[in-house]
Amino acid sequence: MNTCSDEQLMSSLIKEGDMKAFEELITRYEPLLFNFIYRYMGDFHTAQDLFQETFYHIFKNRKTFIVDLRFSTWAYRIATNVCIDELRKKARELEVPLEENNLAHESSLQFTDRGVNPNPFDSSLEERLIKKDLEE
Repeated sequence: MNTCSDEQLMSSLIKEGDMKAFEELITRYEPLLFNFIYRYMGDFHTAQDLFQETFYHIFKNRKTFIVDLRFSTWAYRIATNVCIDELRKKARELEVPLEENNLAHESSLQFTDRGVNPNPFDSSLEERLIKKDLEE
C-alpha cells in the first residue's frame, strides 16, 4: 500500500470502499496537514479537532474527488475551509449585540437618593458606610 500514490489510494477508497487506503492517507498526511492547521489556528487542541474534521470532510466528500487531480491540493483546500469556518464561528461568538451591551451598562448603574452613580464600585462598602454615618 505504501507504493500507491495518494490519488490511487483515493481511487481505491471511492471505487472499492477500501478503508485501509483511507487509513494510509491519514497516516501520510497527519504530520503535514496537522502542522498546516496548527500554524493557521495557533492552538494545539483546536488543530487536533480540525485535523479530524478535515478528514471527516474528505471521507464524506470522497465521491466528489476527481482522481486526475492531486489529492494534496484538494486536502489542503478542505483544511483551509475548515479553519476559515472555525475562525468565523469564533468571531460570531465574540460579537456582542449593541442592545445587550446597553442593557449590561444600564444594569451596572446604581440608583441612589441623590441620583445615579455610574460606577458603583468606585468606593468600598466601608467608605460608603462611613459617609452615611457622617451624614446622619
